[in-house]
Amino acid sequence: MTQKEDHLITLQEAAKRLCISLRGIYQPVASDELPHPVKVGNASRLYASDIETYLSDLKST
Repeated sequence: MTQKEDHLITLQEAAKRLCISLRGIYQPVASDELPHPVKVGNASRLYASDIETYLSDLKST
């Protein structure tokens, strides 16, 4: 497959990518700027593409 597949990342990885605290990740989720995390067993994950889209939106505003 030539197109890069989307993958799930931990909330810690998402927070690190956004340069915010782990607790800070919940504010954009609560305000619907980021989708709600996907549950995988007992763990919560976000799609890496959603984080990149969020960053792009922040950059364009």
